[in-house]
Amino acid sequence: IHTHTQPAVMKAAFLLLLAAVGAYGQSCYGACGIFDTNLECQCNVACTDYGDCCEDYTEICMSCADRCGEEYLDTKPCQCNEGCPDYEDCCSDFEELCVAA
Repeated sequence: IHTHTQPAVMKAAFLLLLAAVGAYGQSCYGACGIFDTNLECQCNVACTDYGDCCEDYTEICMSCADRCGEEYLDTKPCQCNEGCPDYEDCCSDFEELCVAA
């Protein structure tokens, strides 16, 4: 029985690995404002027009979490730097995460 179980376990592990590799590149984490033709989904301001935003686009790119004080980049949907209040392009959680901190 053990000899039949091991191939099944290896197959399951291989399928999990394939699923993980397939999911790579499907998130906006670290990719906000970037256009990459190699990705199936995008994380820049144009993705809403083209309907190809990654599922976590709003959660990741429309938030200042881990972005406070970063440089201005016009391809990002909202900003998290000291100039954004003047330009009225701050992410909705800018005050909470960047000013209050």
